[in-house]
Amino acid sequence: MKAFTLTFFVTIVLHLVVGVDVANALPKCTDPSYRHNCVDSLTLSDEEKMSPFDEKYVGEFKYNKFHGQGTMSSDLGGEYVGKWKNGTRNGYGTFKNFGVRYEGMWQENKYHGQGMLSQPFIGRTYVGEFREGEFNGKGKLEWVNGDKYIGQFKEDKYSGEGTIVWAYGNKYAGGWKNGKRHGVGLYTLPDGKQYLIQYKDGFAMIVDWREDTFNSFDKKRKNNLPRCTDLSYRHNCIDVKIYNNGDKYVGGWHNNKPSGSGTITFKYGGGGRYQGQWKNGFWHGVGEVRWDNGNLYHGDFLNNLKHGHGTYYYSDGSIYVGEWKDGERNGHGTLISVIPSWGFTHKYIGKFKNGAANGHGTKINEQLDKFIGEFKDDDFNGQITWIEPSGAFGVVGVYDNGLKQGPFISVHKDGRIYEEIFEKGHWKSTNHLSSADEKSIAAKKIIKQHQETARLKKQQEAQSKKIAKKPAKKSPPPKSAGTGSGFFVSKLGHIVTNEHVVRNCGSITVGDSTTNQVGATLLEKDKRNDLALLRISSTQMASAESKSLISKLGLRVEISTPSVPLASGGLLRPDDVELGEDLLVSGYPYGDIFSNTIKVTKGIVSANKGMGDDSSQFQMDAAVQAGNSGGPIYDENGNIVGVVVQQLNKLKVAKVMGSLPENVNFGIKASTVRQFLTAAGLPTKWSNRSKRQSTKDLAKIAKNQTVMVVCNP
Repeated sequence: MKAFTLTFFVTIVLHLVVGVDVANALPKCTDPSYRHNCVDSLTLSDEEKMSPFDEKYVGEFKYNKFHGQGTMSSDLGGEYVGKWKNGTRNGYGTFKNFGVRYEGMWQENKYHGQGMLSQPFIGRTYVGEFREGEFNGKGKLEWVNGDKYIGQFKEDKYSGEGTIVWAYGNKYAGGWKNGKRHGVGLYTLPDGKQYLIQYKDGFAMIVDWREDTFNSFDKKRKNNLPRCTDLSYRHNCIDVKIYNNGDKYVGGWHNNKPSGSGTITFKYGGGGRYQGQWKNGFWHGVGEVRWDNGNLYHGDFLNNLKHGHGTYYYSDGSIYVGEWKDGERNGHGTLISVIPSWGFTHKYIGKFKNGAANGHGTKINEQLDKFIGEFKDDDFNGQITWIEPSGAFGVVGVYDNGLKQGPFISVHKDGRIYEEIFEKGHWKSTNHLSSADEKSIAAKKIIKQHQETARLKKQQEAQSKKIAKKPAKKSPPPKSAGTGSGFFVSKLGHIVTNEHVVRNCGSITVGDSTTNQVGATLLEKDKRNDLALLRISSTQMASAESKSLISKLGLRVEISTPSVPLASGGLLRPDDVELGEDLLVSGYPYGDIFSNTIKVTKGIVSANKGMGDDSSQFQMDAAVQAGNSGGPIYDENGNIVGVVVQQLNKLKVAKVMGSLPENVNFGIKASTVRQFLTAAGLPTKWSNRSKRQSTKDLAKIAKNQTVMVVCNP
């Protein structure tokens, strides 16, 4: 893997060096009817276009064809910069269009050779070898949910020898064919248990259940349980059972029920196969089920139901990655929906409940239009902001059960602003807003409409519920506000903190002290990795103190402006922390108990992994107290290398170990944070600071980026 990655970057460097200023050595073309060994610009005719959009070429020509270094751009933002040969993309070049980006070698307009392809819309990045536009050869494919495959590819599919590590901890290393496990491979569970399994077309195959075959398979699986001898009561042993309905189970038994690791081939629901962990006769723990209709799920189970975190691959090509509860999508997740008959693909990132989009989320359609706001049962419901992909205009308004209701404001790139009025989805009128007063009134209408819609919904829900009479209980004492830390990741007021810091909050505020706070909204959260993304609310309704804080921090808060990284050079360091390197932690420990100001402390990296060998975290000895959670961790150059996540419970450890541990604290790695931000629709650049800073200078950087996060009851 290292060899082909090195080859890829060496190839890039060679092409960059060899191709410097070649175009400048050629004269400008003088004969537009026959361009040869010259440089010119050309707007393509309908017959010459490589896409249905208007295209323009600027670069070198030879024999009246694009040849040499050149740039092709479209009116919708697509662009190719690189080498051409006989009118086609050939050689090294960079291509970007609608968020997709490719950097590497080309041959006759197709990816061919070493390259890197990023496809944010479907949440994956590939680095490796291409052939005629497809993954072919050695490569690495990473998904935004954390799944990672390294190995051989053929025609865009895993094929040959390869290793896949799923985000939930399972790992498989072995043979592949047409994207399915095929041949002998080693399957490793999160608890460290390993099984050597013979696969065929994705299934673990045990064809002959004779005694010698069973013992041979058991030996390969390294299973220490004995073969069951009492078939009337199987206990702490392994055996095969064929049920009356034709289902076949092989694996562990406990109290005469399937328990431990096992595989069952079943008939119900159209038929399929489950392999994974069992408890008391139920699928329980980590497992994978593949139905005969082509659907596949791997992830967490509870009593035969999908429950926890998992990925579901639907037979029509749709994919869901996220949280489950009682067999349905529940919690935070990403759903990529495919409509085969139309050829459309939709993507939704956000909250789910009872299998449908419910709560705050972002929906992206096949044209890459982005809709950000509130959803109910897969429909727009509440305030929605629509951003057109090229940034030409944006629209904000309120929906009621999927229907437009009230004023909708459209803001165009050239400064034009319109107000459209809708009633139950039907258009009523359009007004051109020219004065500042008109724009302000229109914005207030939307806020009022949103508040009124929310009020009516709460009223209807209260009337429809029959509240049972219960004996009066003493009201518990009011909860006090909890505090944590966070840090800015965009100039628009996006803030990263820990998920546990903002869990179950009535409202959230941020600031540079407990007395200087401004309202914030929870946009995204990842309970598994303990990360959350906040954003400062609009300044329209903010107090003078809040506006002063925002001004002091150099922020601008606008709905329709694209996100811009806080620092042009990036924030997060691409390399993982190294054992023994110096760190500086910033935050607000204990809120305002000792003082109402930011605090910093120094330490070193004590271990490259977190508790339980968690590779997404690292251990450090910097002093961390309650309230530090969510704060940034800096290296000596001012790059953010992690987020404070937790400190060891000293009293619990002391009870077990007999001694009190000191300075054992943990941080979430920057690579995990960047994956979370990308999944939340806020991609960030890697930082490139290499100049060592003094502790005083690091403290200044931390002071400008770190905020106190208050969770109000």
